[in-house]
Amino acid sequence: MAGRVFTVANESRYVVVRNVPALGVIEDLLKRLSLYGKVCEYRLLDHADDREAALQFEDTSHDDSEFTDTVWVQYETVNNARHAKARGVQKPFYGHKLQISYAPHVALDLMFIMLRG
Repeated sequence: MAGRVFTVANESRYVVVRNVPALGVIEDLLKRLSLYGKVCEYRLLDHADDREAALQFEDTSHDDSEFTDTVWVQYETVNNARHAKARGVQKPFYGHKLQISYAPHVALDLMFIMLRG
């Protein structure tokens, strides 16, 4: 299986955090993500279409969305998002290994409008 190579062009200040336990721990997640930089905005991607659009370039075949949440996060800078992506997956979060990937560059509101057309 070929690996994916990210370059500066693929980096973004937007990330999608998957495998978050669906236990109402979003505030704890935001505290943890704030260790890597200022979180400007976040959204719980609780609709299947929202998750699909945000993860359009990721392999989601092993996701168990019934028991986990997916969260879209906007950082203040690309550097903050880069640190979160690299360091945010190193320690378990409530027993789960977080999966963090860059989100598409399209503004989330615009993406939702396009999906729901």
